[in-house]
Amino acid sequence: MSSTELPKKPEITISKRKDYLLKIGMAMFSPLLLLLVLELISYIWEQNQADGPYAWEMVASRRMEWKQYPEPGAGYTLMKPGSHYEWQNIEVEINSHGLRGPEITYEKPANIYRILNLGDSVAMGWGV
Repeated sequence: MSSTELPKKPEITISKRKDYLLKIGMAMFSPLLLLLVLELISYIWEQNQADGPYAWEMVASRRMEWKQYPEPGAGYTLMKPGSHYEWQNIEVEINSHGLRGPEITYEKPANIYRILNLGDSVAMGWGV
């Protein structure tokens, strides 16, 4: 070895098993970290939106009362039957069946057609 030559550093080798476990750990940790960051961004965004012009939509949807439908086998929720509230100067009445609108019977009268509309706030008819 000459005086100008630097001594070689010892090579660090990682066993295949440790390398495999490290890759698996990173593959599991990375999506979790991404979800955590997205959750934090979403939380901050929602807090800022609560002071914005559309805050009334969030408040109104949080005031709605929900309950599990009492019949066995029904896998959906209804708004609290018989509830009444006002939202943006719009009266909202929930009938005894947990649906928005006037009282109706389940028995369909002759020559009457009924249409079921399932959906979100569009089907609910905010502002109607």
